[in-house]
Amino acid sequence: MAWMTWLTPVLALVAGLLTAGAAFLGVRVTVRQKEQSEGRSEWRARLQMAQELYWSSDVEKRLAGIGILDVLAESDLAGPDELRMIEVFLKPILRQPPPPEDLEAGDAD
Repeated sequence: MAWMTWLTPVLALVAGLLTAGAAFLGVRVTVRQKEQSEGRSEWRARLQMAQELYWSSDVEKRLAGIGILDVLAESDLAGPDELRMIEVFLKPILRQPPPPEDLEAGDAD
C-alpha cells in the first residue's frame, strides 16, 4: 500500500497537465480563428477598395484595381468563396471590349 501514497499526487499532476494542455489548445484554436476572421474581413475591405478603383474614370486607377484583385486572388486568405467573388466581379468586365480611352493609353506604350 506504499504505492498509494505516491499514486494520488501523480494522478493529480497528470490530470492537471491534461487540463492545462486542453485549455492551451482551446485558446490557441480560438486565437487562430479570430486572426483568420480578422484577415478575411481585411481581405473583403481590400476587395471593395479594388472594385472602387476599377470603377474610377482614371485609367491608372482602373489598372491598379485589377492589379489589387490579382494580388487578392493569390492571398492565403482567399478561399473558394472569396475567389468566386472575384470571378463574379471580373466576368462581365472580361466579356466586354475595353473603352476607347484604354485602347489609346495602350497604344502610347
